[in-house]
Amino acid sequence: MNYIIDDYGKTVIAVGAPGSVERAKVQYPKLIDDLNALYFSAYESPGRAVDEAIEKIRAAGINSPLETKSILQASNYVNESKGSVTSLILSASNKKLSDFFDKGGERNTNWYKKAQIEPVINNPLNGKSKQSARNYIYRLVGDLTKGFFRDNSWENVNAIWKKLDQNGIENNVMSAEYFNDERGQSMGKTWKFEIPFVNNRGKNDVLLGTLNAHFAGSVQDPSDRYDISFII
Repeated sequence: MNYIIDDYGKTVIAVGAPGSVERAKVQYPKLIDDLNALYFSAYESPGRAVDEAIEKIRAAGINSPLETKSILQASNYVNESKGSVTSLILSASNKKLSDFFDKGGERNTNWYKKAQIEPVINNPLNGKSKQSARNYIYRLVGDLTKGFFRDNSWENVNAIWKKLDQNGIENNVMSAEYFNDERGQSMGKTWKFEIPFVNNRGKNDVLLGTLNAHFAGSVQDPSDRYDISFII
């Protein structure tokens, strides 16, 4: 079991994958408390002062668009109504999201205008039934799950998340844990994730999935290579 030091200085269990909403909740409780206080104090401010919220995140030394997005999703900013500036930011792909944030260490003063007038990448799953959405994803990432892979940083697993991001498909990793055999030998790693979309009835829906990376190396070093199963 892995542990981290949160921003209150406490040792906590490292829940979720780095950059995920679940990890943000346990790693940055003080920052999230500050953001929630700002959210409730900025009732009449445009976008609930989400630009100030982003500045607070930057001041905490967090510059990654993905991690910024997860922290906002872990706070009360996730409750903003559909179509608001904050909801546009939270629904943007990671690449598009970077347009709303600081450039070269300076505040992007056009963030609010950008959020209002620039289109967010449309999620191609919207308007589909659950089965159609599932089949669409299988076709999209299927080639990335074939064969055996050798690397030290789960490059092919990360390629799957990147492929979804590039195609405007929101995906949230909820947890990532190694699994063992009956002797306690590590046999691979499992990621549990969700993919939200608007279904063919116009209702918010979600696909739940599991990505398993099974070690398939030698007896001496099982982690030398791995294969992937991707189930939604």
